[in-house]
Amino acid sequence: MLFWFSVCFWVSSLQRSSSANAMLLLGIWLVLLVVMPAVMNNYLTVRYPVPEAQATTLTQRKGYHEKWDLPKAETFDKFYAHYPQFRQLPIVAMPTDWRWYYAMQQLGDDESAEQAGELRQKLGQRETASLTLARFIPTLHTQLQLGELARSGLGNQLRFLEYTGRFHEKSDCISTPKFSVMPLFRRRTGLVFPSKPLPTRHPSVRLLFWPPYSYS
Repeated sequence: MLFWFSVCFWVSSLQRSSSANAMLLLGIWLVLLVVMPAVMNNYLTVRYPVPEAQATTLTQRKGYHEKWDLPKAETFDKFYAHYPQFRQLPIVAMPTDWRWYYAMQQLGDDESAEQAGELRQKLGQRETASLTLARFIPTLHTQLQLGELARSGLGNQLRFLEYTGRFHEKSDCISTPKFSVMPLFRRRTGLVFPSKPLPTRHPSVRLLFWPPYSYS
């Protein structure tokens, strides 16, 4: 608000006609509100390109889909290298094995981890540069502050990805005493989980990740 009062005071001090002052104020408003943010956005896009966004998606999907054509044992060996706590669980000789499906998804994430890290680094550089430029452009500063207030800015997105990754790693240890999400689900949803996994249609298969539950 003080900035716009200062601009109006400066325009009035030029002692021009009211129509000239109005056109000058309109031009300043358009430059600061439309032109400058667009120029800064294009600058940041060119200065910090993110081809890793597409590369991450393609690598992850390729790493997942190609596992359908590989033996289950090979997929599980790579998965156990990441999560050895699951090695004690036997491989189920069935077309549908959710552990195998989960392992394929995890290996896709592992194979695209490098591109994903580079993507987050580039986005972090964009965020830092935006905050620096916003010190000199009031409208850009206002936009970033509103995004931060609504928790919808780029910084919030990066923190969300970081915290989601941490939670993902903790949730993968569900079968160990280190961490269990069952109390969390009881507290959040009011669900009651049975103390022992129930058998599926095949008597030798038991659910690994989410046992059947009932509402209390």
